[in-house]
Amino acid sequence: MPGRAHTSAHIVKLWIDVSFVVAFAGFCLLALWLALSPMIMAGPNSRGDVAIPVAIGSRSIRPVVAVQEAGPASGEVANPRIVDGRGELRFETNSWSLQFFPNLVRVFGFGVVLYLLYLVRGILRSALAGRPFAVDCIARIRIIGLSLIALGFAIPFIEYSVASNVLARLDLAGLAIAPPFDIRQETVFAGLLVLVLASIFGYGARLESDQSLTI
Repeated sequence: MPGRAHTSAHIVKLWIDVSFVVAFAGFCLLALWLALSPMIMAGPNSRGDVAIPVAIGSRSIRPVVAVQEAGPASGEVANPRIVDGRGELRFETNSWSLQFFPNLVRVFGFGVVLYLLYLVRGILRSALAGRPFAVDCIARIRIIGLSLIALGFAIPFIEYSVASNVLARLDLAGLAIAPPFDIRQETVFAGLLVLVLASIFGYGARLESDQSLTI
């Protein structure tokens, strides 16, 4: 069993290493495009695709779209509406500034993924070296938890700010859309679980230290 667990850890580490390389390549390509985009977009016929998250409905914290019944009101249903409708607005533009901030958010996202993968690689290295309760390993787990909680609150503000900036410059007819704002509850919850895991590892480290002193 220990040998099988050791092999599984090596497989996970290999997968994390490959993911780190892929994320690093994506980060470099996006950062390079962002740096060269003023020159790339300088041509009059240069167009790029932009995608921003949007919410369906009027501009509010929780956009709502009223829905009307096709026929006469039956009396069985009242005030039908779509709540929390989410989508992605895509359009082509030759404006460099309209593309800059959405792509800057993607670069930021790749950077965060790289940092978290870097921390996970350090945790796996410590585990494979037989030091799962090392102080630096526990610190990495705690940083991952705090980072996830911070992202759960920061991502909605970033998306809202970028989408607001882009939508303010567009004159769109038809269905009402607004910048989305949703706290990432799953990400915050995952961060809290990771902090609990860090506390468990910290307790294990104290037990290991006390045992070594006793011996």
